[in-house]
Amino acid sequence: MVPPPRFDPSAFAPKDAESAFKWLQASRQFFLMDRISKTQYFFQLVKDGSSSKNSPNYIFTWKSLIHSQTFEGSISLKMCKGIALSPKDPSMLVITIDKNPAALKQSGGRSSVTIKCTSEIECGKYFASLNLLL
Repeated sequence: MVPPPRFDPSAFAPKDAESAFKWLQASRQFFLMDRISKTQYFFQLVKDGSSSKNSPNYIFTWKSLIHSQTFEGSISLKMCKGIALSPKDPSMLVITIDKNPAALKQSGGRSSVTIKCTSEIECGKYFASLNLLL
């Protein structure tokens, strides 16, 4: 059984999609957790240039250097099956990815992405904001 969070994640999150995108658009440094390692990256949400105003395609990206134009990995939110707070650690966010070739290629072969945020509140804000855009 998953313990309930110690706070309501949506209490700290933006209340509409545009505010959520603006907040997620800022690069933030977190850890990408793999089975045997953790690597620090800058995470940021961007809009795909091919998206329309009514149906934007949001891309969640991670890169080694804050001003780099190349991403180490990315995933379109349209290819996400779900987003959850980790039951083991409420400062970790788990994004489950569709198991199709394009999604696996973009994410570096991952079927899920686990991010260790700096705090439970920041993780909850990420969780609520990303869910607004799914």
